[in-house]
Amino acid sequence: MKNWNEIRTAASVARTGTVSAAAQELQIHRATVNRHIEVLEAELGSKLFLRSARGYTPTDLGESLLRIANATDSQFAELSRMARSRAGALQGVLTIAALDMLVPDILPSIIKYCDQNQNIKVQLITGPTLARLEYGDADIAFRIGVMPSDPDYVVVPFHEYSIGLFVSSDYAQRRGIPESYEDFGSHDFITSTEERHRKAPFMAWLLKRVPADSMRFSCNEMPEVMRAVLAGVGIGFIPHSLVGDREDLVEILWPRKRWSIKSWRVTHADLHRSAKVQGFLKVLGSIDSA
Repeated sequence: MKNWNEIRTAASVARTGTVSAAAQELQIHRATVNRHIEVLEAELGSKLFLRSARGYTPTDLGESLLRIANATDSQFAELSRMARSRAGALQGVLTIAALDMLVPDILPSIIKYCDQNQNIKVQLITGPTLARLEYGDADIAFRIGVMPSDPDYVVVPFHEYSIGLFVSSDYAQRRGIPESYEDFGSHDFITSTEERHRKAPFMAWLLKRVPADSMRFSCNEMPEVMRAVLAGVGIGFIPHSLVGDREDLVEILWPRKRWSIKSWRVTHADLHRSAKVQGFLKVLGSIDSA
């Protein structure tokens, strides 16, 4: 608000009657009080006070300014009370962003959270696009791969998923299964277009060993990789949690490598302590530790 500091100072002078009393009330220097009044009177083009040896007497304009300043102070106080109330209340909308493959591990917490908090709604956003928490895209995000490094984010490990190299049973019948690194050149592989996946240890391992000509297909997320593998497009990495007990997938076990992919729970520092976020994190923690 333009000139609010000057208005606040003038209102204090109108209430207390002297520059000294206003300076003490506002904890500022007398010269600052005088300067604020001079600036405001110049801005308004009219006198706010009649000066005398006894102090400062508000003019009609000064009295009007005092009424407006008092009303504004009351409104700011009400706004502050509303902010504190909302910060401590579980209400409104909680927006959660997550990759598709993480949703099954988050849904139980969402269900319990909604059961416990009837005045709040949960919005779940899925897909490969990373939610920008600093722009309010989500209150909580669940990400996978490289740990987020934004200094304004509160990042906590979520789950770690074991991952394997799979082919479909149809592909295995048509093309066979590679039995050594030398066989990789005669097979088709599925890779990720996402930089965060390509930096993962398992994908780095694959990229070093598979000829570029064998990288025949790429997509951006694990569920899409799984669908492509199931369709017989080629060989690709799939988390074991997505595979389950499917019989139409064959794991290539001979590398005897143990791969995993990490996921992260991410909140913005400015919202991390809000009641609705902390309420969900509490539920999430209770289910994870059960």
